[in-house]
Amino acid sequence: MAPSSGASPTPTAGASSDAGLERTLGAVRDAGIPGVYSAVRDGARRWAGAAGVADVRTGRPVRPGMAHRVGSVTKTFTAVGVSQQVGAWGRTPPTRR
Repeated sequence: MAPSSGASPTPTAGASSDAGLERTLGAVRDAGIPGVYSAVRDGARRWAGAAGVADVRTGRPVRPGMAHRVGSVTKTFTAVGVSQQVGAWGRTPPTRR
């Protein structure tokens, strides 16, 4: 696989958490995902990192903050939200007709 691009932490990010986040991105890439990036924000602290390739054919590396297509990812978030609400109501959610 092509070389990974490194993390680009902002000056306010903590070094120990940066290393853990970078290891996690590397583990995702090593598990077979061609490329991955992430951004974390906690108040004023920010971190962004990337690993792997954006295009396996050309070997173009993933960069933090790259624009990408979301695809069907939002369906997962919607399903989790609905499942949480159903769990809050019990087995039978309220209905209106």
